[in-house]
Amino acid sequence: MTRALVRAVIAGSVLASCGSQPPVATSQPGFDALEVDTANGLSGLARGSDGTLWTVAERAHRAYRITLGGRGATTVAVDVENVPPGVDLESIAMLSGDRIAFGTEGKEPGATMVLIGEHRDHAIQIRQSIAISDERLGLVTAGHGVEGLCGRGDTLLAALEATGTRDGRRFAPLVWIEAGVITRVQAVWLTSETGKLSSLECDLDVQPPTAWAVERHFEVTRILELALSSSADAIEPTILVDLTAEVAGRRNLEGLTRLDDGRFAAIVDNQWRTITGPNELLLLRE
Repeated sequence: MTRALVRAVIAGSVLASCGSQPPVATSQPGFDALEVDTANGLSGLARGSDGTLWTVAERAHRAYRITLGGRGATTVAVDVENVPPGVDLESIAMLSGDRIAFGTEGKEPGATMVLIGEHRDHAIQIRQSIAISDERLGLVTAGHGVEGLCGRGDTLLAALEATGTRDGRRFAPLVWIEAGVITRVQAVWLTSETGKLSSLECDLDVQPPTAWAVERHFEVTRILELALSSSADAIEPTILVDLTAEVAGRRNLEGLTRLDDGRFAAIVDNQWRTITGPNELLLLRE
């Protein structure tokens, strides 16, 4: 997508399945912010095979398909059904065919899981759950779930918001799931004193396979690049984009994906104790 097209997208209207208001667009150093008409508390962002973007409202149990193009952006709501009680949807990944995966968290121990659903008849029906237990990771706690999720086919990578310390360094767990089974867990070294992983995007077809994650807290927001290895037990990330000055403390990034032209898009979670601002999609500039 060219910069001219991005400007056209931002200048256009947002159409939602339930009726919408014109978007409020702002331009900031490093990105353009597009207000989207959705439920509050967006978390997770993924790109479908057709180029459309998908996000999910964590407590409303509703996914949104966002189509950028021409002179506007269209937002369509899709209910997510059969979600276990007491569970928030924290991340989203588009798999093959009509399958969609969601990462979760809950207020009770044991509520952290990955849900696999199928998009059928104007709704997404949850068909499978994959538990991520504290016995397997040792870091699973209530309220700190699967904040980042990406994958391809039957392979999923889940980034947990929980953190640990090893050899004096802070890390976050990266969980590999193959055909519904956890096959390995790697440590992702964190680059700040307080940051946690809140988003994950990956390309498993390139060599080496690569992932991108958001590390964020109130005083830090960074996009990390991870060179994935099947043999390493820890991953040393590269700070690819530092948005701390523009975003930290003001926008909570909880979803990340890449557009067709390779640029990043991020979703803002506006729901923390109170509503902190509009629902926004950030389009990062090159």
